[in-house]
Amino acid sequence: MLVIAVEHQVMTTYSSFGLMGDGDVDVLNLSMTAVVECGAGLCLFRSGASDHTADVRIEIWDSTPEPASGWDEAEYGSNELDATRFELQSLAVTNDISVPIPGLPRIPIQPIHYTVQAWVLGRARARQSHSYGETGLERWLIRLSPRS
Repeated sequence: MLVIAVEHQVMTTYSSFGLMGDGDVDVLNLSMTAVVECGAGLCLFRSGASDHTADVRIEIWDSTPEPASGWDEAEYGSNELDATRFELQSLAVTNDISVPIPGLPRIPIQPIHYTVQAWVLGRARARQSHSYGETGLERWLIRLSPRS
């Protein structure tokens, strides 16, 4: 069953945004094509372009949800995550340090192991037609559910 859903717009920085918790991931060695990559307490979502505002919906589930409807044409990625809390954030990267941009919603979660699923629509379009500060190029659905 769906526990909580949060919808927000997030600015992509260096073609990514993240769910930040307690942990780290090597942001300088991420795949340029993966939809989602997770480290201990952190997931990064790879956008098609940088410096645009993406529409993001994050859902927390108490069990494995049914497949998302209406996302058949979307690019998809899945990963696993251990975490205790999250904030949806843009990223700025300086050397090896990721710097969060404050002011975005905190998402309460239980400290368990999660499966993270992400769907994105418009990533290819963002790669081709990006202009700074544009809104609505990408639409994301991110689901966290207890790992089976």
